[in-house]
Amino acid sequence: MYQEREIHPFSVQIEGWGLPIHINAYDQHDAEGLTRIAFEIPSSVAITATPKKSTEPFTMGIRGRKRLNIPLKSISDTLKQAKDIGAAAATLGCSRGYIYQKLKLAGTNPREVMK
Repeated sequence: MYQEREIHPFSVQIEGWGLPIHINAYDQHDAEGLTRIAFEIPSSVAITATPKKSTEPFTMGIRGRKRLNIPLKSISDTLKQAKDIGAAAATLGCSRGYIYQKLKLAGTNPREVMK
């Protein structure tokens, strides 16, 4: 199911390059691998990733962003006011699909809510 992991900032030094690259990754191995893939670095070139201690790690879901978790009451109130799914989605800062999904899980649809 959905799992959250902490992302940490790393400073990655590539052999032969002057300045380090700053990258966010789950761990040191991940930072080195992402750098190697992103810049197409051959395995014969050394890469060293060191954690940056200056900032706090942050939590991110596996899919790359935090869940919205907008309460159903907020969605229904906004739909009643806006009378349009697109406008309600813009007001709430979510997609139209998110609204449809939340209402479907609740056993209703936008038409019933907007009545």
